[in-house]
Amino acid sequence: MPMPRPPRFRVPSRLTKQSRNPPRFRGRCRWTNESRNPFSRHPMSHEIPRRTTLVDQTVSIMKQGLLEGRWSRFLPTEHELCDEFEISRSTLRKALKVLHHQGVLRGGGNGRRRRVVASALWQESLGPKQAREVRVLSLFEGHEMVGITRTALHHLHREIEAADYSYRFYHFPLMKPRQMLRALKSMTSQKHIAGWVLLFCPELAQQWFESSGLPVVQMGARTASIGIPSAGYDTEAIARDAMERLMRLGHRSIALLRPDFPLVAEEQLLNTMCQVAGESGVKARVLDVRHELSGGGVRAAAGRMLGRRQRPTAWVVSQPNYVWPLMSCLQSANLSIPDDVSVVSRVNDLFLDTAVPQISCYRHNAPKLGRTVAAMVLSAVNEGARPDDHRLLIPEFFAGETLGPARG
Repeated sequence: MPMPRPPRFRVPSRLTKQSRNPPRFRGRCRWTNESRNPFSRHPMSHEIPRRTTLVDQTVSIMKQGLLEGRWSRFLPTEHELCDEFEISRSTLRKALKVLHHQGVLRGGGNGRRRRVVASALWQESLGPKQAREVRVLSLFEGHEMVGITRTALHHLHREIEAADYSYRFYHFPLMKPRQMLRALKSMTSQKHIAGWVLLFCPELAQQWFESSGLPVVQMGARTASIGIPSAGYDTEAIARDAMERLMRLGHRSIALLRPDFPLVAEEQLLNTMCQVAGESGVKARVLDVRHELSGGGVRAAAGRMLGRRQRPTAWVVSQPNYVWPLMSCLQSANLSIPDDVSVVSRVNDLFLDTAVPQISCYRHNAPKLGRTVAAMVLSAVNEGARPDDHRLLIPEFFAGETLGPARG
């Protein structure tokens, strides 16, 4: 006999819909961290990490620079900003567009400079900030420096940062006097720069800093009539010692090979060599051989001297990176070194140590120069500049194998 079926109970349709879709809570409900994540024990009191783009970082850095008064009225050119921040021009323009949208900048485009709107307001609200940058102005770019100059800058950089200052190398190209004065006025108006170091700068720039009263130190040879602190090598002592050595060996026709560029050290070297030749009482002459800043320029200048009837019996090279081109020219003319001609370098460098024969040169203490300049500029920033503070380092002569007696 079959079992009877249990009675069927129908659930009302209203309850079925409610079970499927429970009614919403229409009151106010505040979700806590525990309600979001029941495994979390601590409330979310910290910021959530966000992914930042290069444009956002550029905007943040530029705002910080505006807050510090780095640009008081106008922004630098796009080329200068790209070079400083090491970004592309498209990234920079996107960041500038954001600052324009925020009302921080105005103007720009078609060669016009962008005007700063809010920097003065920010400085007034936040108060003045202490300048913490030491800037090096150089007529040459960093890759154009010889080895000992780069070594000196390295030690200068290290000493500056050890004193809790920032270091920046700035290429200041040669320009017309009126443009140079405008550039110097704009550059020195930046409030975040505490001190300056001049390296291979023209006389007009040195005069500007002398009259400005800013903390500044000249690295290298200086113009005698300008009263700013300086530290460098004793170029006059090098010229006098080289001339005396060459004349004792019988050399009477001595050529000074130097770049055709307005450098104070080159003029000091030439003037002192001519002075020693005139005071010697013998018929010695100094030939001023200028060349373009290239190996081809050295070859052309040396070729003109070697084509003369009375060739120079000794060469003094002012820059070490032109020793190799000169020696190649002399050997191409079938001149033996030092049997037929002598070569002396005013400055030593690392690549000259591997030369065969060994180059006769003057060895400079580049680390000591960098530390000396750093101590002087930090003293000028903290205690005030001393215009009569001039420190000279005397290099050591290395005999080498390229210096010999004059032939005949």
